Amino acid sequence: MNIINWLIAKIMSGLLSVATFFYTIYVAIRHKQGWKYIDGYFKKLAYAESLYANTAFVDLLNALFVKSGGYLYGARGEGLSSATGKNWTLHKQTFLGKGLTGFLNLIDVPNWKNGGHCWVYIETSTYSYGSLPASIAWYYTAAFTFIVLSLCSLAVWLITLFCTLFF
Repeated sequence: MNIINWLIAKIMSGLLSVATFFYTIYVAIRHKQGWKYIDGYFKKLAYAESLYANTAFVDLLNALFVKSGGYLYGARGEGLSSATGKNWTLHKQTFLGKGLTGFLNLIDVPNWKNGGHCWVYIETSTYSYGSLPASIAWYYTAAFTFIVLSLCSLAVWLITLFCTLFF
């Protein structure tokens, strides 16, 4: 029964995400709030997704991205970027963990000069993480990006195949 509840929640979340995208643009245009409103709203949504991912996918994240003795994903109220940044400072990342860090740092252009996305978004705790760690080598980021794009392409292909066979 819980699998059905999860599936329905995923479908509803997907539908609401599409509706929210268009409604946010509509509100920005109708009330002349412009790009700043849209950008701010989607920043909030991205953070909410980060909180969700950090707790919902805890076992997979810890298995793929954290070396033994590292900071574990799954802390309630903490974003994915924060946990990733903490492991970066502790030097407890797997190959894929380094790739995730490099990818998140790469796509957050405004924070390049501040140490990178994962450094800026480390959420406070009682543990001191010291100084900014060394930059992530480009090949970790490139490999991670290639893997993610390949998996996305595979997902699109599988969905297309499924729809072709059953609809």
